[in-house]
Amino acid sequence: GGGDDGQFKRAFEKGLTYQHWNLLIRGWQSYLWNAAAGSRMSLGRSVLPGDIVLASGKAKVLTAAEAGSGEYGVHDVVLPVPGTHVLYPANAARESYARNMGSLTFGGGEGRDGEAAYQYMKGTYRHVLKRAEDLEVEGE
Repeated sequence: GGGDDGQFKRAFEKGLTYQHWNLLIRGWQSYLWNAAAGSRMSLGRSVLPGDIVLASGKAKVLTAAEAGSGEYGVHDVVLPVPGTHVLYPANAARESYARNMGSLTFGGGEGRDGEAAYQYMKGTYRHVLKRAEDLEVEGE
């Protein structure tokens, strides 16, 4: 037999403490970011129109002219950890967020669970590639 998905969803949501709910949300944010990072890197290591960089501490979506100017390199490109306070890329990497966030459900399956969870995510940015600095290797 089937069962009532609504009952499962209510039990699931009410049974989670704040700490567990927060951990679940952070896990989904990481999953979504990792999927987007893989999607973005499949496009190559060049800076692309629609990529996001941090300029003067603020996120900026690059135009075609800015992407081709040579001012930014792939190590400057960031992707958002999903949330309500971030910009999303304006290129093919955006599709990964749309596809995966649309499937974000926590039990009920009616498609609104992701929207409810999303309101708790403020978001931030992570570099797609990070360059190691001040790295020393000791010999054996």
